[in-house]
Amino acid sequence: MPYKHFTKEQRNELAALLRANIKKKNIAKQLKKDRTTIWREYQKGKGSNNSRYYVRKANRLAKERRIKANSRFRKIENNKFLRRYIVKKLKELWSPE
Repeated sequence: MPYKHFTKEQRNELAALLRANIKKKNIAKQLKKDRTTIWREYQKGKGSNNSRYYVRKANRLAKERRIKANSRFRKIENNKFLRRYIVKKLKELWSPE
């Protein structure tokens, strides 16, 4: 089964199924995910007391991971020297290419 990221709706459904005390194996079948994927998502969204899955926490952490993963492609924003150089050359009417 190829790995696909959880959506917000799937996280909500996962939380509801976990609250209903359904086994992770059966949750995996219902969400059409691998059993280990369910377990990993549960581990990511667990609270500090290691008992409950928090949907808001899981959604926030997923969003933060995506932002962090995509920030490496922002060369101009992450490099002040390069940014100043580009702005200077654009003001001198250089082509963006």
